[in-house]
Amino acid sequence: MKTFVLLTATLLATMSHAETQLAKAAEYADALKSTAPDSACIAIAYFNKKTSRQHFAGGCGQDSIFQIGSISKTFTGLLLAKAVQENLVSLETPIADLLATPVPGAQNNPIRLRHLATHSSGLPRLPDNIDLSAEQMDDPYAAYDETLLLDFLANHTLANKTGVHSEYSNLGSGLLGYLLANQAQTNYGALVDSVIADPLKLADTTQTLSPSQSQRALPGHRSGDFKEVPNWTFDTLAGAGALNSTLQDMTTYIRATMTDQAPLTDAFKLAKTKQADFDGSTQGIGLGWILQDIGGRAALWHNGGTAGQRAIAGFVPETGEGVVVLANAVFSEIDAIGNYLLGGAALPALANAASAQGTPFEDFVGRYPLTADFVITISSDGDALFGQATGQPRFKMKDKSTDRYTIEGVDAEIEFVRGNRGAVEALVLHQNGAAQRARKEGVARETVTVDETTLERYTGEYQLAPGAVFTVTRKGTQLEAQLTGQPAFPVYPSSPSRFYYGVVEAELEFHEQNGQITGLTLHQNGQHKAPKTK
Repeated sequence: MKTFVLLTATLLATMSHAETQLAKAAEYADALKSTAPDSACIAIAYFNKKTSRQHFAGGCGQDSIFQIGSISKTFTGLLLAKAVQENLVSLETPIADLLATPVPGAQNNPIRLRHLATHSSGLPRLPDNIDLSAEQMDDPYAAYDETLLLDFLANHTLANKTGVHSEYSNLGSGLLGYLLANQAQTNYGALVDSVIADPLKLADTTQTLSPSQSQRALPGHRSGDFKEVPNWTFDTLAGAGALNSTLQDMTTYIRATMTDQAPLTDAFKLAKTKQADFDGSTQGIGLGWILQDIGGRAALWHNGGTAGQRAIAGFVPETGEGVVVLANAVFSEIDAIGNYLLGGAALPALANAASAQGTPFEDFVGRYPLTADFVITISSDGDALFGQATGQPRFKMKDKSTDRYTIEGVDAEIEFVRGNRGAVEALVLHQNGAAQRARKEGVARETVTVDETTLERYTGEYQLAPGAVFTVTRKGTQLEAQLTGQPAFPVYPSSPSRFYYGVVEAELEFHEQNGQITGLTLHQNGQHKAPKTK
């Protein structure tokens, strides 16, 4: 591996611009890999109309199997495009036409298949009945089955109007895959195999690995300490991120997408056609593919991530250039490598806590999980602060006030929250009128002592929604909260009126007026008020 890097560096002056970029990206990937265990690897493919180059930083090869996470959404979009071309459905088909159970949405403005593919359905990122307890966090989608999905749809009320705003939704993409598979009387993995993988000869692109494929599947490594973590599995929401693939298969897939390869010619064209804009950004979206100007050129791309793997793939139709970057470790820089090879910004300084030491940004750097599969990673090159959310590009941040930053190019802000001792312990993402709190990984919770008399005043019932009641009880100095249909969990005081869960990133804040406890607010993916009823 080192021989290749030395060779490319020696010939830099005589190489094409694209080859020079690849050489720099290869050297960068080697440096990035050196910070991780031997079992971690980064695989890169760059190709154009004339040539194809690969680079492996670590001990993987072109047939090593990675999880591609949300790049699976482009396959789900292609399945929709193919079904439209065969007149099985249309982009305007309401989801209610494909389900025998109730669904959310207004009768005069129903959720349509197009909305699911473009993240404009009004559905949240994740369903609120998915189990995100500590026992399920290693594989959060595995137990989410058809019964849970249909129950959620039957009882959910949309917080946002359909077709008005775009909000990235794994639920929406998973639902789309489920509906298309049901319509074809099969499951998602089998549908991908028959409609896409088999015709394109993608031998290792699949949801369920065979025994021989499992031997080539790479383990994932989480961010920070790079501890090995299990690969995710999916049930009903497979369309959101269930696929595995190799560098060789993904190169074949991107080439086929760029060139509208038969027998999916018309489906490829439809999948790449812009269907909607993303709010607050310069990006558009087709059926799964993100459309964006990169370095002055129109590009299509998507990235993906699981608990221990990262990936990005994209192409520039005008020049015929394509890029695939796969990693079996959570390097936040993977998106930057892909963007750079597509003609975007220069590679950033390696983002790690050490680069921020001794700077004003040192305390902010770290990982902040909003949900099991959506993490905001804060990094710094020592001179500026950056953020990156799972499945989204890296962004620069600009200070607005003490501990509060705007996000460059997006109508959103990040506010850092300090504990009683002054250290940053969480952040709050302010966007589209919502405030979502995420605790910083590795930071011990601070607690205060609350007397039993005050705890007793908090006991009672709080109406969160129809059929959803918080029952708060006390066992000595321990407060417990139980939501209808769920177990009772202990909550711990971070202040006299605010309590946090130990099993999930959520907090309860109690409110008092005229000496009486009047209600509470659940802080989880926004703020949800519950008046006290007993």
